Formats: sequence, structure tokens, C-alpha cells
Amino acid sequence: MPPPPGRAARLVLCTIPSSVAQRARERFGPRVFAPPFELPAAQVVAVWSQRHDDDPAQRWFRDHFFSGRALSPRLRALVRRGAA
Repeated sequence: MPPPPGRAARLVLCTIPSSVAQRARERFGPRVFAPPFELPAAQVVAVWSQRHDDDPAQRWFRDHFFSGRALSPRLRALVRRGAA
């Protein structure tokens, strides 16, 4: 059965962190399901222009990012366990 005129029907599937899914469910009400199989940990990659290597603000941010100080305590614990 087609959707009513002016209303688009959509099926959206995505894989996102459970904390983001929970927040989306609370705010917008989508249905949230755990995947039916184990997913590997996400790989985090940082890329920046070589011209910013010596920029003090950029260096400060990279130092915080790579040390984990830019992460929330909960996410930092997951990274240490290798679960994020």
C-alpha cells in the first residue's frame, strides 16, 4: 500500500553507537535493534594537512585526541578495553 499523498515512506538502516541510538530513540522515536551478529570495533583514523603539523592549536588538539583526554570517561574506558 503506498503512503498517503505528501508523505514519503522510508526504510532507513544504519549502524551507529548504542549511545547515539538511545538518544535518537528518546528524541525521535525510531525503532532500535541490536545487530544479530558481533561487529568488529570501529577503527579511528585522523588525517590532517601537513601545513598544520606545527600549528600550536592543532598540535594541542591532536595530543588531546590521541591521548584520550578529549573523550568522555565512559568512551575512554571503552577504548581502553578495545570495545570502541
